[in-house]
Amino acid sequence: SSTAFNATVENNALVITPGENNAAGRGSVTLSAFDGEFSVSTEFDVWIRLGEPNIVYPLASSSTARSVSIIWEGVPGASQQRLRFYTINAGDTTFLFQNASIPTAVDSLLITDLEYAQSYNFDLVAIDQDGNFGLESTRSFSTVGAPSSNFVIDEIR
Repeated sequence: SSTAFNATVENNALVITPGENNAAGRGSVTLSAFDGEFSVSTEFDVWIRLGEPNIVYPLASSSTARSVSIIWEGVPGASQQRLRFYTINAGDTTFLFQNASIPTAVDSLLITDLEYAQSYNFDLVAIDQDGNFGLESTRSFSTVGAPSSNFVIDEIR
């Protein structure tokens, strides 16, 4: 079993850090103080969230062809990952993938048949063994415009 977090006192401050294997999780900490005459104690809940996946490609605000490889570095301690892939036009969000579950062994996806001259957005989030969502990474990119279909006939034979 792993420890969700470590709690220590440093320079009169309570410092809470991830435990073994950067595990995320919930727990509680009891803080007690005694001045020789009086004592006070309080317990509070602590939740250490998983970090955000590091999106490697596509670069932010880049232009791609009608297909894109999404590449990322996973988060240690995650038991699964979630992908949402969508467009936003005139304030309306259209999901191409919504809440797609991805195994942690996967760190890239190829998405094909995208529309020309379209902006796309996606976000990735790691999920711990208890179903708690970590921090989310978001990226936007656009596809290139359609090729020109204007042909000029130089010569008729």
